[in-house]
Amino acid sequence: MKFVALGDSIIKGVLYNKEESGHTHYSLADHNLVDLVAQKMHNEVQNLAKMGCTIEAGERILDHHLSHLDGAKYVLMCYGGNDSDYNWKAIADAPKQEHLPKTSLNLFEKNYTRIINKVREKGHNPIIISLPPIDAQRYFNFFTSTF
Repeated sequence: MKFVALGDSIIKGVLYNKEESGHTHYSLADHNLVDLVAQKMHNEVQNLAKMGCTIEAGERILDHHLSHLDGAKYVLMCYGGNDSDYNWKAIADAPKQEHLPKTSLNLFEKNYTRIINKVREKGHNPIIISLPPIDAQRYFNFFTSTF
């Protein structure tokens, strides 16, 4: 059995690393969620996830790679982290102005529903994974330290 994974850096297995020297970089985890699921289920996996991916970009990736879904019973999906993020530099530059997330909630819901329906129409079973909980203070410290 084969399954396909779509989503952002969480599904891709990207880690943010901070070394003792203070140097930071991104790297791919040796064993990410998708790899672990594939090993546990003894399945072939096609990971089409992309770091920084929003739901809009995810739909383009899905449309471009529809043939990769052939033979897949399940399509694992996780979106929303980048969609709900803000342009923190713009907020820092103009904190009193209104700032909206990258993707509005209505557009996110509409696009995700359309993606789920495309996957179902092709005869695959979508598996939707929600975002992990965020430590608000740690996240705030992270993005404010870059400005």
